[in-house]
Amino acid sequence: MTFTDGSAVRILDALTEGLLVVDAGWRVHAVNAAGARAFDRPVDALLGGEVWALVPSLATSPVGELAREVMTTRAPRAMR
Repeated sequence: MTFTDGSAVRILDALTEGLLVVDAGWRVHAVNAAGARAFDRPVDALLGGEVWALVPSLATSPVGELAREVMTTRAPRAMR
């Protein structure tokens, strides 16, 4: 899934929070402008890539641990 509808792209890119849509294999299917800035890469460089390969240090970080927990449990969580 990519955000190809013009209005959806404009709305999602207007968000100040980064949005990254991944599948169960952690492949990036969609990312907004803020998400691309967070990874310091253009959107096209992120699409189709595996999150852990794109940013290896993320795998062992608190954010990575939380992301894996949320993916496994499907329960919402917040960083504290």
